Amino acid sequence: MFSSFVVALISIFYFVLNLSFVLSFLTLVYRRFSKDVIFKLIGEGRLTNLFSTSINTFIVYILYKFIGISAIPVSFFTIIGIQLGNYYATKYRQAKLDLLTALAKSLEEKDSYTYGHGENVAKISVAIAKELGIQDKELNLIEIAGLLHDVGKIGIPDFIVTKTGKLTRDEYEIMKEHPKKGYEILSQITEFKDTVAKWVLHHHERWDGKGYPEGISGEEIPLESRILMIADVYHALTSDRPYREAWSKEQAIGFIKDNAGIMFDPKIVNIFLKLIEGGSI
Repeated sequence: MFSSFVVALISIFYFVLNLSFVLSFLTLVYRRFSKDVIFKLIGEGRLTNLFSTSINTFIVYILYKFIGISAIPVSFFTIIGIQLGNYYATKYRQAKLDLLTALAKSLEEKDSYTYGHGENVAKISVAIAKELGIQDKELNLIEIAGLLHDVGKIGIPDFIVTKTGKLTRDEYEIMKEHPKKGYEILSQITEFKDTVAKWVLHHHERWDGKGYPEGISGEEIPLESRILMIADVYHALTSDRPYREAWSKEQAIGFIKDNAGIMFDPKIVNIFLKLIEGGSI
């Protein structure tokens, strides 16, 4: 019993020592202890791995006490099985993301007017997010949301998506369903359900509450959705469309300025204008 207690203490000591080392390293990388350090530690599974390694050490010892030397290969193959499971789960998630990205790009390729739209929205969104102090994993998720913000149009009839004229009222009502459809598609990836999928769902909401699909307003709208909206509108305005020529950069900036506090979050408008004037967008 005393030996088991000692091994348990050693396992705890090992966990604390490793945790301290990882925290110190991440704090050194980010130059301060912040939420980004916690994000890296928890969000990417490092904390779970450290804890499970310590627990495994204790379990191997207990097994050894009961079944002898055969505990080592049993534990070894169990750990390998868990690691392989984690590896293939990650590969499966990436495959789903690659498929969604390919679908979104194929949708854009149907219409030369929207080709590259997702990539440009992603680029502008990431620039704004960085200026807001958003970092690392969330930046990556915002980039994915920008790339896939219109993926729900896969569920909209082609004759509406690729129509070369202005949409009728009924067609527009159907088109307004694409954020909901995007949410349904993206929420199939567990990690995206409360992040990317939710942001895409609300990327057509307006600051004054007159947007869609839910008509929420102000800070009820997720910050990331507010970022996506301004990036989406700016790139759409400065791109050719079947029913109009591209607006000039100055016209688009004027529209966004005029709609600060109406369509757009005023704070994000100010950041957007700062980036435009600095040539970052």
